[in-house]
Amino acid sequence: MTPLTTSTKILIAIVILLLTVSGGFFFRAQNRREKMGGRISPAKMAWLLYAVTVWFFLSPIIAFDATVPRSFSVLLGAFSVLMWTRGLVEVLMLYVTKNWQPPLGMAHNLLCTVFLVAGLYYYRDQGVRFGEPLQPWLLGFVATLVVSLLVETVYAFLFHKAVAGKTTGGDGVWFASQEDSRFRHINRLTATINVPLYGFLMLFLAAAYGLW
Repeated sequence: MTPLTTSTKILIAIVILLLTVSGGFFFRAQNRREKMGGRISPAKMAWLLYAVTVWFFLSPIIAFDATVPRSFSVLLGAFSVLMWTRGLVEVLMLYVTKNWQPPLGMAHNLLCTVFLVAGLYYYRDQGVRFGEPLQPWLLGFVATLVVSLLVETVYAFLFHKAVAGKTTGGDGVWFASQEDSRFRHINRLTATINVPLYGFLMLFLAAAYGLW
């Protein structure tokens, strides 16, 4: 893979560091005392950190890198707009109006999945070529976006079922705790799937930094 530009690599390193530190503080604060959304398990915290990092930050950063072909820039850029729009609406509905429900996120996940798959199909003859060194990794990155969206849809369905839809109001539950038996299967599934997702991410970043 052709390494990303130096400025992009520095920005990615800073973002990952800041998000990791922020995630640690969030995990401690959420589990230290009763807070809106409930306690969060280590597996779910790792998943949340992955999703925020990849969906909201790495995607737009990579989209604007000068080495990235236009086809992938358009795909990742538009995906980032969809995600940031969803993120802002979700935060508002969680903490202000308190009426967020998992089916809304599930519908958005499927919308983004359709968009990415359709985009890859549209650009199949306009830049998505395995013969160029950068593109197989970028294609893999987009593929993991699709996988992660489908995985999140499954998580949301299982969580919505486990809490019987009680995600609204001042006592709504948004996170799966380690101690609650309702979330035992979800936490195990999440911990298992985190491994290959983080594994590919590390390989992708190593290639993007020109480390191998």
